[in-house]
Amino acid sequence: MSSILEHPDDERFFIEHVEPLIASVEQKGEHLVFLFRCPVSGFESVSKVRPGDDVKPASLSPSLSGNPRLAGLLQSALRPGRERSAGTDYTVDEIEEAACDAFEAVSKDFYWDGSRWTHWEANDRVLNFLNYGEMLEDLGFEQRLLLRRILCGVAVADGKVEESEQELLESLLGPGATSPGAAEPPTREELRGLRTRSVASAVVCLGYAIACVDGHLEDSEEEFLSRICVEVGFGTLKQWELKRTAQAFIVDEALARIYQGGEATNEERLEVYKFGKSLGLSIPDLRELEWRFLRRTGLDG
Repeated sequence: MSSILEHPDDERFFIEHVEPLIASVEQKGEHLVFLFRCPVSGFESVSKVRPGDDVKPASLSPSLSGNPRLAGLLQSALRPGRERSAGTDYTVDEIEEAACDAFEAVSKDFYWDGSRWTHWEANDRVLNFLNYGEMLEDLGFEQRLLLRRILCGVAVADGKVEESEQELLESLLGPGATSPGAAEPPTREELRGLRTRSVASAVVCLGYAIACVDGHLEDSEEEFLSRICVEVGFGTLKQWELKRTAQAFIVDEALARIYQGGEATNEERLEVYKFGKSLGLSIPDLRELEWRFLRRTGLDG
């Protein structure tokens, strides 16, 4: 028999949300083999199910008119002439149910963002932050000095350098990161000399990490980074995206500390959630970050 949906009334597994992921479907004997593909990353996952035994032979009906791409895939998979077992001319309803069953079996590899499914690594802000960090490893001497001045400028923008900011700065820049003169604001010409838009994005993102590591994003720090964004041609949406990427990394680091032994207490988790909320993140944001952390580290099992 077809596997029973674990959550039959869960709209995430309704056909209208599963259908966009179906790259192909093939009939092999009594089974249907579905290939699901993430629309963002291209990640693919295969799942095989056998629709219900109590079937009535029928051709594809017009009920798939709302899903023309799926209709085409099914027509191709089940077209006359394909080898099949007796009694396996499945109805559209059975095929749609099988698609939902098949996807639920592999749904652990995907993330529901409230409106659609994507591979769990797609749009992972922590991975994006790490990519930015790797990008800055190839900076030349002059641009590295500019990065140092920007990061130090963020740290001193509110008039003080917190211990957490000092530690992060030294991990990125080495000892003496906040020595006198290190935080001299860059000029417009210097900022426009950043090599590419991607490098400028990485610089701003690391700047936000410095600003957020103490759990508070001060107005003075935001203004400092806003000026840099204006000079390099970033709009408010891009700036918001870079800020969220940095905040995700900072919260992920906090999660790594409490899960260091493999488990975390509810009290420890609550403190991380309070920390994240102080940065302006919502509870759904923080739940997603924790879920991605556990998935990435293999602690979700």
